[in-house]
Amino acid sequence: MVSISTGAPFQAQWTANNSSLKYPEYSGVAYVASKVKRVLLSLPNAIAALCFNPSLTTRKTPGLHSTTSNSKCYYKEVTTPDNVTLFAKIRILNDSTKDTKTAILLNPLGASSIVHDGLATKLLQEGINVVTFNYRGYKDTYRAEDLVLDGESIYQFLVDDLEMNKDSVNFFGYSLGGAIATSVKALHPESKGKLVADRAFKSVYSLLTENLCISRFGRVIKKITSLVMSIFVAYPAYLLGWEFRNDRNITELTSEKLVIYHPNDILVPYSASLASICDDDDVLELNRAVVGGTTHFAPIAHQDSQNGEDPLDFVANFLKA
Repeated sequence: MVSISTGAPFQAQWTANNSSLKYPEYSGVAYVASKVKRVLLSLPNAIAALCFNPSLTTRKTPGLHSTTSNSKCYYKEVTTPDNVTLFAKIRILNDSTKDTKTAILLNPLGASSIVHDGLATKLLQEGINVVTFNYRGYKDTYRAEDLVLDGESIYQFLVDDLEMNKDSVNFFGYSLGGAIATSVKALHPESKGKLVADRAFKSVYSLLTENLCISRFGRVIKKITSLVMSIFVAYPAYLLGWEFRNDRNITELTSEKLVIYHPNDILVPYSASLASICDDDDVLELNRAVVGGTTHFAPIAHQDSQNGEDPLDFVANFLKA
């Protein structure tokens, strides 16, 4: 049986796996230059962080929150290696062991963890524990790695504190959450845990340039406007620390993965999606007859797949197999 301590917060640690997420250490002139750069970029950085990661974290009282006939719900305080407090919501089946499949669900941009309620209910029905949380919020966020560190801290809590089998800990990420989940999963090549990336982008660069370029007037105009957007929008975002290199991470994963995309996605076009660089066997296409805002902004519980199978059933069966 799995026992959850309701006492002191869990303190995540810097490890060999996540050391790449640390801020670079400088000395002498480089240290002074880094401080000046941080001051000069503080306003644009705050604006970028607010767009990527609005503050949705609310303090929860750690401990048992609720019970059902087959599961219990706990809140647990988790402290990241850089000392930011997160609150994990753990819905765990009564008969759970350390080998029971468990899914960490990561949120899309600007949404709280309640966006996963439909999926969480389905996974619990299928015998899979569920862990959700909200990111640290923009006041503690300065770059993409900060959000990856949040996901990494929740993973450490499950593996180190609850002593869950690392091969049984899976990730599901929706949109921005898919980019974060892929980045966290790439930190742990030793784990056979699975990844589901739902309508996720392969990089911020591709997302911005593909959305902001003008393609209606032909390939030449598209290339010119894409270059302009890369110089004045995508590259500044990179300089501010907002980039996910999941075009590399997703291809290097050795564990099983499922990448979901919508052919009419109004935010993440196919050319910018993770699906565009994955094998067909690893991809689930959503219903191409649907257009409009729901193609991206409706969660997986409100989607249909192109092959007629309920995406919730598909995801649940993939994770529990």
